Amino acid sequence: MAIERAELGYKKRVPRSLCHIMHIADPDYINPVFSFPYRGVTIQITRGTYLGATIYTAWVDYATGSAVAVPKAYSRSEAIRRAKDWVIKKFVF
Repeated sequence: MAIERAELGYKKRVPRSLCHIMHIADPDYINPVFSFPYRGVTIQITRGTYLGATIYTAWVDYATGSAVAVPKAYSRSEAIRRAKDWVIKKFVF
């Protein structure tokens, strides 16, 4: 079963099982800290809380969809660095 984010005004879809395993902060509502273009994709950094700790999640939007590049990071700079690494590993430039 998946959470239909389109019902909340979003187009991304997050499987419920991923939310628990990956500890994505508030998968039903994205709270973007900021987003920026990087090598032809857009990286979005979101902020949420998990067990009282602030965590950051990095989403990557590309031409045919989007993906969670970094499910959990404890700082914004860590999320950005890991998202950039993810883009370099997953896409051919």
